[in-house]
Amino acid sequence: VDFGFREWLIIVGIVLVALVLLHGIWRMWTDSDRLRVKLDKSFMSTSSLDADHNDLSLLKAELPNGGARIIKVGASNIPVTSLSSNAIKKTADNKPDPKLASEDQKKHQIPSTDHESEQPSQQHIAESAEDETRQEEKYVVINVLGEIHGQPLLESLLSLGFAYGDMNIFHCQDENGVVQFSLTNAVEPGSFDLEKIQELVTPGVTLFMRAHELEQPLECFHQMLNAGSRLAEDLGSQLCDETRSEMTVQGIEDRRQNLQEYQDRRAS
Repeated sequence: VDFGFREWLIIVGIVLVALVLLHGIWRMWTDSDRLRVKLDKSFMSTSSLDADHNDLSLLKAELPNGGARIIKVGASNIPVTSLSSNAIKKTADNKPDPKLASEDQKKHQIPSTDHESEQPSQQHIAESAEDETRQEEKYVVINVLGEIHGQPLLESLLSLGFAYGDMNIFHCQDENGVVQFSLTNAVEPGSFDLEKIQELVTPGVTLFMRAHELEQPLECFHQMLNAGSRLAEDLGSQLCDETRSEMTVQGIEDRRQNLQEYQDRRAS
């Protein structure tokens, strides 16, 4: 069949229209798939073995500060802490927006005609530096790494005086119920399920303390170090630092020195 110029033009037009429609359908399908992927990722957690940034995010969560009750799991009696009214409440969400604070300060600022008042005094600078030292957040982290099973871990924690509490993790408290340091699962979300503790197999656990919230952080570090060493011995695991490298004698001494300097700065 012979086609004239007009017929060929019509055929080419139909093909072009079909291609445009197919391209539009393909774009709609890929955009929909990309949206699903983005939504799924928003509910996924990153690996806990990625970097110390994830550790810091975990450490800034709420910790308990109160009494304890006993629950029974299998053949073990587990002390469970209860959250008291004076629990720690120092999360990043409570920090004011610096932009809003700056704008609010400008609104209430009274212009000064005294040139000398515009220059900060030496006393003011010293007070600001002192406040910054006191408000400095300091975390100390120790890891116990190896193939750890739930039941031996639980028995070792109970023998060390840990109690199961807020955030579904374990806490070591003093005689007044103040949390000295805590222990989390090295695998996100970091919590423990007591009902399934006997089935647990994890590559490690993490002990951490908030030095800035303790009166004697150096003493607490020694207690946490002893607990970590005991856990590593009981579970056949390795004691490691916050970078998950093997904890050395020099590393321990460096952390002691660092904490002593921090404690001295805060007390001055």
